[in-house]
Amino acid sequence: MTVEIIEAVNLIVTSLKNLQQLSEKEKYAEVKKGIADMSAQLSDMRIAAYEIKNENTELKEEIKKLKSLSERGMTMKNNLYFDKDGNGPYCPTCWDNEKRIALMGRLSSNMPYVCQQCKTISKR
Repeated sequence: MTVEIIEAVNLIVTSLKNLQQLSEKEKYAEVKKGIADMSAQLSDMRIAAYEIKNENTELKEEIKKLKSLSERGMTMKNNLYFDKDGNGPYCPTCWDNEKRIALMGRLSSNMPYVCQQCKTISKR
């Protein structure tokens, strides 16, 4: 749909340029001013349409990422996340704030877990 909007705006801009060239021959100042104003507004619409298209693409990627993550079935145990297969622990800070899966590790069994991405230390 956004592509059709962009194409329609491009067609209108082309038509306006053709009208402007015709009006230059006839010296219609008001027509020229109106065409110039419309051209500026259409340029703004074109920019807005491109921004919408880019935002839409980004949102689709985010939805895809979140669906993938939700399929992992993340659950919290002892303030740490584990997936449905028991893999983990994953960082609660990274998961809660960015929906990013970041594995936590520790140097020995009696040490707390540390996130390799954000350096969060488990309170366990």
